[in-house]
Amino acid sequence: MLSKLFLTLAIIFLVALILKRRPSQESGAQGARTSAKVDGERPKLSEHRLAAYLFLAIMFGLGGVVSVQKWRDDHTVVTIKLYSAGESIPTQYQAFKFELDSRSFTTVDGVQVVVANDERMELSGLDQ
Repeated sequence: MLSKLFLTLAIIFLVALILKRRPSQESGAQGARTSAKVDGERPKLSEHRLAAYLFLAIMFGLGGVVSVQKWRDDHTVVTIKLYSAGESIPTQYQAFKFELDSRSFTTVDGVQVVVANDERMELSGLDQ
């Protein structure tokens, strides 16, 4: 996840460098910018810069929404029933969804449980 963030930031940095070093196509616009700076007014954002800022805002917003949804899904409490071969009454535990492994899990209370080969594990509460 961190590598994706660094890759995205590197691409944004490279595009910004390329756009900054590209020669200006409108020489008249550059003269207008310098005169606006001399008068004390801030020049208006160009359409490309506004589009870039909107794109970044949308991407960060969507990334935040996806991250929050993933976090909420991972912190769903799941009920786990372990059926042993000789017992008819199952042992019941509760754990967060992200704590589940293939043969073990950690309960909400912090107890690590390892499922034996002769036990059957039943999960409920996953489809919320």
